[in-house]
Amino acid sequence: MSVSAPSPGVLVGWLNPNGDVPGLDTEQQDAKIETQKLGGSFIALDANASLNLQVSQFNDLLAEHVSAILVNPNDPSSLTPELQKAAAQHVPVISVSGAIAGQKPWAGYKTNVIQGLDQAAFYNVAAVALEHPHAIFAVMGCAAPIPVLEYWAQRVKFWGKKLGLRYVGEVDTLTTTPSGAATAMSAILARTPNVQAVFCFNDTAAESAAATARLAGKHPLVSGTNGDTAARELIKSGEMFSTFQYNWNRLGAQSVIAAYDEVTHQHLPLAVTTAELGMLVTKVNPGA
Repeated sequence: MSVSAPSPGVLVGWLNPNGDVPGLDTEQQDAKIETQKLGGSFIALDANASLNLQVSQFNDLLAEHVSAILVNPNDPSSLTPELQKAAAQHVPVISVSGAIAGQKPWAGYKTNVIQGLDQAAFYNVAAVALEHPHAIFAVMGCAAPIPVLEYWAQRVKFWGKKLGLRYVGEVDTLTTTPSGAATAMSAILARTPNVQAVFCFNDTAAESAAATARLAGKHPLVSGTNGDTAARELIKSGEMFSTFQYNWNRLGAQSVIAAYDEVTHQHLPLAVTTAELGMLVTKVNPGA
């Protein structure tokens, strides 16, 4: 997808599901840069991982008469009435990093820009399987009912079993804070003291999990997702095993290009999904 010319006056509304995640902040910044390159204006709101706040912020953007809304949905079903309102006001909505490859696209979105959750699960699991065949592994998920994170956890379990690892269970964090991840990791270690690998739903959780394990005198292979700078430094020093670096820059930019195509009626119809895939980061493959 691309645009042929800037379109002054276009106002892009961005709904960040959780600005505490560095990658999501990067995605937002690149969306803003792309919007400005195309001559438009940009409004960003942060839901702080709150389902209800995201619904409220969606309505706030409609009240601002934005030209398009770009959203990574914390809970797609909660936005159904808002998507109907947007359609009635002829405001196109783009799903960013929310839709899941291989599944039926969510209704109400003009296109779905996907980040590659299954790819992230596969590459982290495959790296662990090469490093430690038949490793005993646990999953650290997030208790919040966020479909993309639930899907990621499912795919980690699928690929783990497929590649010969031994699954012992999932412990979810009650909060998305480092302390929440530390509590979850302590529970994993108490339940399975001999756990050899732990796959975490993001890098913040993985960084905390790795530190908690070290304090307990344990050294499982800890993997995260997002590709945060802090995680890459821990991987270099051997304190974390791997992460999957999503292509945040392109996810942000591509979603804006899709919105501009809709608003300016170019290159339509949009693809049902567009994938902006990332890369595995390990000590031997440190990434960008």
